[in-house]
Amino acid sequence: MDSERVIKELKSQLSQAGEFEGLAKEKKALMKDLEEENEHMRKEMDELNQENQSLMDDINRLKEMAGINTIRTPDELLIHSDSEIVGDIYCGGSLIIEDNVVVKGSLTGGEDITVGESCTIHGDILSENGSVAVGGSSVIHGMIKGFDVTLYEKVTVGAIESNGGVSVGANSKVEDISSLGDIHLMENTKVEGNVEYAGELKAESRVAIHGSVMPKTREEIESEMNGVTDEESQGAEPWGHDEEEDEDDGYEEDHENEVICPICDNTADGESDYCGFCGAEIKK
Repeated sequence: MDSERVIKELKSQLSQAGEFEGLAKEKKALMKDLEEENEHMRKEMDELNQENQSLMDDINRLKEMAGINTIRTPDELLIHSDSEIVGDIYCGGSLIIEDNVVVKGSLTGGEDITVGESCTIHGDILSENGSVAVGGSSVIHGMIKGFDVTLYEKVTVGAIESNGGVSVGANSKVEDISSLGDIHLMENTKVEGNVEYAGELKAESRVAIHGSVMPKTREEIESEMNGVTDEESQGAEPWGHDEEEDEDDGYEEDHENEVICPICDNTADGESDYCGFCGAEIKK
């Protein structure tokens, strides 16, 4: 009797073990099905997100074309920190852009325009009757026009046109500068193009100007700003200008003759006997 009972218990345990093994296989199969379903749903969500982003981009482009995203106000305007604006901004008064702002468009103000630190402007900055100041580490992908133009440290900007003076902070980079007043270039400033001014030019140490440096009359600079091209009214050839260099796109060849002035530390033309900034003699 005892042996029969033991045999029955063993058979019962084997039966339960078989059931558990079957359940484990079913569970494994279900988990695999769930993982495959989740992967399929993730792919569908990714495709939907991509389609949604594409639609939003199309909508934004249409809004920009229609001017819907343009901000217009006759009064003063303040854009708070960490904002992102898609479109142009027009205001009749002063315009203040706080720090870490991105504007995918241009700025136009009737009075002063102030741009904070670490901002990015994907367009031009135009002050019709005021000055423009740009905070440190900001990037302006267009040009700046204003009365007085002030750039703080590590600013990158296109061309500058000023009816007054221009001050460029240390370690900044500018394409071209035209000023009816004085120009002050602080240390390590780089000007990729030309510098034209009707007042005085002050350049601190290690300033590099890769184009021409030329004083002009207010009338000549105003004519250029207004789009008037009169070759005869431009006067003498710019300092260090060489027509053959205009045909050469190679940066190294264009500047291989440059030397550092021992007096003011600015980049001078090695072919000249005197520094174009301070007038010091250049010893060959």
